[in-house]
Amino acid sequence: MHSAMEPPDLSVVSPAYNEEERLPATLASVFSFVATLGLRAEVLVADDGSGDGTAAVVEALGAQYAGLRLLRLPHAGKAHAVRQGVLVSRGQIVFMCDADLSMPIDDLPKLLAALADGADVAVGSREAPGARRFDEPAYRHLMGRVFNRVVRALTGVPLQDTLCGF
Repeated sequence: MHSAMEPPDLSVVSPAYNEEERLPATLASVFSFVATLGLRAEVLVADDGSGDGTAAVVEALGAQYAGLRLLRLPHAGKAHAVRQGVLVSRGQIVFMCDADLSMPIDDLPKLLAALADGADVAVGSREAPGARRFDEPAYRHLMGRVFNRVVRALTGVPLQDTLCGF
């Protein structure tokens, strides 16, 4: 039995900007999948100053999902929303995923396995061997690859997919 004061097993931080239409399905998928893993989780939507009804949707869904939290932020970009969400998360493990679930939530066990094997950080990649992309125009893939090369050259970070929201 877990007490209400005990931190959740997992915090899912999802940065969101004008995602009112996408969030109901995304949150349903995330909460449903996390439940299959038997984890106690909080899902924190870090609203990056959306101009639509993103915050209202999250607040309304709070009645349906006990672990759902909304973090209202001024518009300052995705990186800021992710950082602020991570800083206020309470989970023993903090996981970030984009509101569009560009990486399927059912890939979460791969990251959890890496952490269980001793990794301090696990990062998803759409460029890993065996990774598949769905419905991505060729020009967007090319732009992402060029941007990744620039990021790697400037930062020295060896990640093949620095834009992956996972």
